[in-house]
Amino acid sequence: MDPFFSSVIQRWKPRLDAFTQIMGRSLICSVNGSKAVYFTTIHPRYRRVGTI
Repeated sequence: MDPFFSSVIQRWKPRLDAFTQIMGRSLICSVNGSKAVYFTTIHPRYRRVGTI
């Protein structure tokens, strides 16, 4: 590997790790949020339709 390239990678790796951690957390939050929205909006409607 090119020494310049490896030094660039070493310099950027901590930032990339932090970025992927933040992205992963926000992705999990958005997935959990969409699940919560699904259960509060879509689910009760289906339950109501099922009881009729």
